[in-house]
Amino acid sequence: MTPEEMQRMMDFLLAQQARFDARLEKEHEERREADAQLRGSDERLRESQATLTAVVARIADLVEELTEAQKSTDERLNALIGVVEKHVAGPGHSGPPRQ
Repeated sequence: MTPEEMQRMMDFLLAQQARFDARLEKEHEERREADAQLRGSDERLRESQATLTAVVARIADLVEELTEAQKSTDERLNALIGVVEKHVAGPGHSGPPRQ
């Protein structure tokens, strides 16, 4: 191999290495950007999860309050039914309706 061929071979190898290094650096930068985006997405997901957990807890509290209110309503309605039944079954209301 002549010195010129050897020099061309070395130049070629150096150029290849430079291109390889440039590609490697670009991929490294892209990976850093992707990692940063992933961290941001992870943080937003955690915030959304915390919000959702708080909302579900609030809904559970409201359902419990509604259940208690329904029990009270049922008790009052049963009392009213008892009064109406006593009134309907009371004196003067026990016979069949007059025509």
